Amino acid sequence: MMKYFAYTSFLAIASFLLVAFGPAATKLSVDTSQSSIQWTGKKVTGQHEGSVQLKSGELMLEGNQLVGGTFVADMNTIEITDLKGKMKSKLLGHLQSDDFFSISDFGTATFTLTKVTPASKNDQGYTHSLKGKMEIKGMTQELTFMAKVEMGKDMVTATADLAVDRTQHNIRYGSGSFFDNLGDQTIDDDFLLTVSITAKR
Repeated sequence: MMKYFAYTSFLAIASFLLVAFGPAATKLSVDTSQSSIQWTGKKVTGQHEGSVQLKSGELMLEGNQLVGGTFVADMNTIEITDLKGKMKSKLLGHLQSDDFFSISDFGTATFTLTKVTPASKNDQGYTHSLKGKMEIKGMTQELTFMAKVEMGKDMVTATADLAVDRTQHNIRYGSGSFFDNLGDQTIDDDFLLTVSITAKR
């Protein structure tokens, strides 16, 4: 009788803990060679495009559901893909400078995924609403955006397009929100990121 009581008590406690705390989260390391970050910066007279490499990352799963993650971009790898030669070198140096990303002092940028909400698929194929914190130049802003998350047998993939307000990270160069009479030298406050993440199970 005592053994039966002890056993049933154990089952009750285990069930309570499972309900209260849920299943243990699983970490999946992001395959940086199969992941990518593309950026687009717009201005009155046009736009520029480029990339930056993912340094590291991980996805957090509970069962077969995405619940969180952390992604670190290597700002030293920032690249420009729509220019060549001297024009490319000049713009690249400017992006690396204190006018923009201060890469010598802030070599990485980090996004921490804090909330994942399933959503009805729409015409763009988005499956989830994601919320998280973007840290650039030591300053953080909260972002909410839509993403397409696919849970495959061998891997998990996530793709998203999101806008980042650079002025929230003290990047104000050419911003019409802070400077007057910029004319066609005005640069949009938002830059756009197209992100593709792959993690193998």
